Amino acid sequence: MISTYGHLILLNGTSSSGKSTILNEFKKLHPDYVAFKVDDWFTTTTVQMATERGWHSDMQVHPWQYLRDYVNKETARSNFDIEVREHLFTGIRSYYYIMQDVLRQGKNVILDTVLEYDREYINFDACFQEFNCTKVLVYCPVDVVLERIKIRNSSGIPDEQRCAFQLFEPFSAIYKLQEDEDEPIVDMFSRDSLRQTLHIAIQQLVAAGISESYVQRLREFERAFIATFKLDTQTQVKLVARHPYDLIINSSHASPAVLALQIKKFIHQES
Repeated sequence: MISTYGHLILLNGTSSSGKSTILNEFKKLHPDYVAFKVDDWFTTTTVQMATERGWHSDMQVHPWQYLRDYVNKETARSNFDIEVREHLFTGIRSYYYIMQDVLRQGKNVILDTVLEYDREYINFDACFQEFNCTKVLVYCPVDVVLERIKIRNSSGIPDEQRCAFQLFEPFSAIYKLQEDEDEPIVDMFSRDSLRQTLHIAIQQLVAAGISESYVQRLREFERAFIATFKLDTQTQVKLVARHPYDLIINSSHASPAVLALQIKKFIHQES
């Protein structure tokens, strides 16, 4: 690592886990950090990709829905959002290259993202292996996330709308069951609470009138999720991070300002 390079903070976690609010609070403490939010890149790239595939602003369809329909036709099946992104959004490295340039100028960077599948973890590590990076996992219990999503969706702001199922799509890429006692536990709760919140998220989609083929895929996802986290055989879930992190914070335990201060203290201890 080159000492003249800037420092990188990764904030990773599920949608609505609190990353963006924590980032905003951290910026108040450290205005020297340049903020990058993958949601910004995703919004711009969605319009660009949809336009390249025939979408235009006069159409009465959101560009993301246009891309979803495009991938569904191309793959001849109903795809989850995460599958659409994995199928089309392969150019994240171009966004990372911009961050690299900023870091090489000696400026510090904080990134708000959701690493949703294994290839994204590989891409991230490959792009930033030469830089000093502090990886922070922002965790929030699923029932608290569902309540946050309900509040966001009642705001009436289009960009704030979230689907509860978004919480579960990348869940198994971020978390796993504890296999070794040396693995630090992120959270511990009853299997029924996790199973119930997953069922609620799926039922919300079913109630929205989705296609029967999509309902079938949701049921398959539910069965696979239950098997992965052993919700049929274990009464208690001991959740750990699937990938290594320098710091794990629970956004339901403290305010965003307090958590931002915790990150600040941690990185100063590291340096």
